[in-house]
Parts: sequence; C-alpha cells; structure tokens
Amino acid sequence: MVSTRVAPSLLLGGGLLLAGCSRSSASPGAPPPEPAGVAIRTAPVVEERIVRHVRGSGRLQGKQEMALSFRNGGTVQRILVESGAPVHRGQLLATLNRTESGAHLTQAEAAFEKAQRDVARAEQQRAGGAISVQEYQNAHTAVAQAEAALRAARYVDEVSVLRAPDDGQVQRRLVEAHEEVASGQPVLTLRAAGRGWVTRVGLIDREAVQVRLGDAAQVRFDAFPGVSFPGRVTEIAGAPNPATGTYEAEVAVDQGEVPLLSGLVAKVDISPSAVPRLRAVPIEAVVEGNGLSAAVFVPQPDATARKVPIRVAFIEGNQVAVASGLEAVTEVVTEGASYLAPGTPVRRVR
Repeated sequence: MVSTRVAPSLLLGGGLLLAGCSRSSASPGAPPPEPAGVAIRTAPVVEERIVRHVRGSGRLQGKQEMALSFRNGGTVQRILVESGAPVHRGQLLATLNRTESGAHLTQAEAAFEKAQRDVARAEQQRAGGAISVQEYQNAHTAVAQAEAALRAARYVDEVSVLRAPDDGQVQRRLVEAHEEVASGQPVLTLRAAGRGWVTRVGLIDREAVQVRLGDAAQVRFDAFPGVSFPGRVTEIAGAPNPATGTYEAEVAVDQGEVPLLSGLVAKVDISPSAVPRLRAVPIEAVVEGNGLSAAVFVPQPDATARKVPIRVAFIEGNQVAVASGLEAVTEVVTEGASYLAPGTPVRRVR
C-alpha cells in the first residue's frame, strides 16, 4: 500500500511559498483603489430673462405694391413701360383704344355747347316774354344734363389711359398691346418708392403673444449669403389667417445700399421684447426628454443622485428654459448625468 501522508517539511515549504506570493501581490508601489460612485460635475440653476428668438420665413415685397388696371374694358393700344422700369407720379403707362370713348366725348362736348346756346337764347326770349317759364326752365335743365353727360364722357376717356399713381418701379407687365382686357383686370404691378421693403411671416399663437410692435429682427436672404439686414416688426395681425391658423407679422427691412428684388425668400429672426424670467439649466443636464417633459438629476447630501421631473418651456442655444420642476433646486448634474439612475452613488470631480 502507498502512503498518502505528506511530509511536514513539504507543507511548511508550500506555506512559505504561498505567503511569499501574497506579499508580492500587495506591494507598496500599487495605486490605491478608485473611490466608489459615478464621477459628476454640476452647474447652478439660474433665473434670468432668456430671449426665445421667433423664427420664420416669407417673401420680400414692397410695403405698397399695386395692381394697376383700367376702369373700363377694351383693347390695349399701347404699353409704354417694361418690367423693372422706374416711373414717376403721373407718368403715362398704358392706353386702351380710345376710338369709341373719343367719339362719345366729341358728342358730349357738342351737346353741351348746343345746350348752352339754347339757354342763352331762352334767356333773351324770356326777357321779351316770348317763351313761358316752363320752357325757360327746361332749357336750364337741358344744359345741366348735357354738362353731366360731358363729365361722364370725359371720365370714360380719362380712364382709358393708365398713369402711375406714385413714384416707383414696375414689377411686372401682365398684358401686351392688342390684347382684350376686362374692367379691373391687372395690367401692371407697381411698387411704390419711398415706402420701403417688408416681409410677412406667420406666427403660431404662443409666438404671437410674445412679439410686440417695434421688436428688432434680423433678415437674411439666400441671394446674399453672409449678409444680415436689420428689421423691425411694424404690424401684427389681431386674428389668425383662416387658411393657415397663424398670425401674420409684417417686418420692415432696411436694405441699406443693397439692391433688393421683390420676391426674394427671406429668413426672419425676431427678438421679442416681452421676455419672461425663467429658470434655466445647461442642455447637457437634461435627460429622458419626451416632448416638453424631461428630467434632471440633483446631487444629494448623502452622495447619491435624485431624479427631478421638469417641464421644458423652450430650448435656446445651449440653455434649456424650464417652466416648472426646479422651484426648490439650486444645482443640477451636468457631466455624468446620462449614467445616473435614482439613488446612484455619486462623487464630485473638478
């Protein structure tokens, strides 16, 4: 039979070997273990007026743009201006064929002259008692009627020509010579000079209540990259557009020395003056965002993290304006917030 006893000397030697291994694994030069908890940095909750810029887009147009038309229909005889042409007040722009209106005017002038002669003769006869009072009165009535007909004929002839109502620039030429046009049909569009440029943007209700007349704006056009035009709000609709449900705001644009064109696509950035005071935190502190609902983590005295639900008002740049939830909170976790859960141990780092 083979003996299974181990010599005491071997056990002793093995014990010494194990002791030596243990001492070598905990050598004095090893770094200390890392402290427990997620490393975090915090930021204070601030209360201030945060400007929430209202942004929209529209098309540039003159403050006063007019569609010019003839009062009466007819055949266009001449169009005397081209698109883009500058015009001055009273300048002749277009005419209808005036053959018919001219003939009516000639007839009216002749009828008025005859009525005046009849009145003069009636007055002489009345003085001599040759005509009755009724005949005398009829002569005066006839001259009044002839005068009214003459004014109407002159008006019809005058509105057969189109003149510029103000200094400005022709935006579009809509018809050509020899075309038939109806009464009121646009022939030319004119932008009045001196009234400036505007663009109109649609605002949703929560934006419209913040914007005030005179609020500053910045306007940019793709046609002029890198250039920003100052502007200001000059009109705000008191009721929404039935088609879009938005409130239209008009922004006057200061063109400076840049030659602008009607119809340019404008990107508008309005800075509302009615700015409420709100609590705000850095955007990296916000977690679990779902619409306007989100949460932040707050460090506790026992070195753990507490999750606090918040209601987001809006985001502007790298700040989150908070509508509610931070009333009793002075600081929030920023760096390390995405690694936390309620009750997670934390440690602050510089």
